[in-house]
Amino acid sequence: SLLQEMTLSETNPQSLLSAPLTSGVRAEVKFNRPNIETMGYKNTGRQFRLEHGAKDYNRQFYKVYGARLASMKPRIVEAAKAKLGDNILVKNLVDLKEDDDGAREEDILIVGTVFKQQERKPSILKELSEDGALEMQPVHTVYTAETDSLVLEDESMRVKLEGGEVLKAGDLVNGVVAGIWGREVTGGKFSVKDVIFAKITGVEGAVSEEDISVCVLSGLELGGECSGWVGAAQLATDWVVGSVGGPGEQGDIARVERVIVAGDSLSMSTRDKQDQVKAKYLTANSAAASIAAVRQLDDLLVQLAGNVNTDIMPGPNDPATMVLPQQPLHRVMFPQAGLFPTLQTVTNPYSMEVAGRNFLVVSGQTITDILRNSTLPGPLEAMAKCLEWSHVAPTAPDTLGCYPYIETDPHILTSLPDVFIAGNQPSYGAKRITLSGHSVLLVSVPKFSSSTSLVKISLKSLTCQVVSFGAELDPEWVDR
Repeated sequence: SLLQEMTLSETNPQSLLSAPLTSGVRAEVKFNRPNIETMGYKNTGRQFRLEHGAKDYNRQFYKVYGARLASMKPRIVEAAKAKLGDNILVKNLVDLKEDDDGAREEDILIVGTVFKQQERKPSILKELSEDGALEMQPVHTVYTAETDSLVLEDESMRVKLEGGEVLKAGDLVNGVVAGIWGREVTGGKFSVKDVIFAKITGVEGAVSEEDISVCVLSGLELGGECSGWVGAAQLATDWVVGSVGGPGEQGDIARVERVIVAGDSLSMSTRDKQDQVKAKYLTANSAAASIAAVRQLDDLLVQLAGNVNTDIMPGPNDPATMVLPQQPLHRVMFPQAGLFPTLQTVTNPYSMEVAGRNFLVVSGQTITDILRNSTLPGPLEAMAKCLEWSHVAPTAPDTLGCYPYIETDPHILTSLPDVFIAGNQPSYGAKRITLSGHSVLLVSVPKFSSSTSLVKISLKSLTCQVVSFGAELDPEWVDR
């Protein structure tokens, strides 16, 4: 029989042993994992962490928009001057003419936050009729309609935008800070000639000459015994740690420096809302569905963390803060994997630098919410818009939960990443785009629960490979 032997360090394993070549011959070919010290890994997402004792939810959310506008307005004005000339006229909305005044003769630049008037968007005010009775509103999965219109607002007032083909309501979402170039027209409206966003550039680092990789999976959606794809998840884990495959494939797998688990590791069924409204004595002897799911997750993570650096992000279905930025899952949830220093619980969004490449990763709810509030065709287009808008979560706190910041907005992008990843998407997709002369790889990672696949990204060439772990057997073959 074939013998396979693996040698793993207790805390920071760095090598694998391959499978035997022939019967009775043991091949002890050693494959070294990339050294984290020479790869120069750094977690660059410090702005997404909420310090202990600094959490205060008794604040108004309008201050988030104020901080966002104050931070991005100077950058937009600078970008406008670079495009239109240094002598452009910049006006505040309060300086615009009244409704009954005539049209302005010259073009001006106004900067503010885009607000989209949407009939389909959920509103608690619409649900309450004038006489105080509850009026049920239809449930919409997409909030856009042909009747949507755009206004621009700042800390003083708002003005309605008339964009025509230059500015379409379906191309923008609430919360985007933009510079509008045009002129006032009769009726207190603003005719749009051009739209200008804050300009950001990429940071060129020294890319490693070694051909190392990062694996990304999302949407494990473990739910105890009901998760039929647990076998595929175990197979994927075995593949990453080198327990399957021949020597050639293991040599390629050994170049994986890091595995990122991008949110929704637990299923939505683990969040049993009915138990939350029951009396405690009725649920005292019942085990939460999430307990079995967390145990399954811990069993997978301990295998990964025992072999490769592993970062786990929270998602909408995970036991973490619901508002953005989501804080890391507590290590106490993982009694086995939490003992390994190679396991790192990180925020959502998550940014890092490794081997000279800058990564920006989201668990997917920001991209899903943008698609819900726009007519963009897919996740890759929404991700490209996030980079163009210089903001990774523009719809927060309008239709997406967000911590009530006062002086800053951590979701503002100050530089372009080399790789932008969105997890928990309906399907896989990858595309290279160029912004401000900087090339960015956009990667849409599908849910593992529906695709049983992960994405392997080469850091040297910035190319992707989808690896599927479907384990379904043909019933006719089984019967034979």
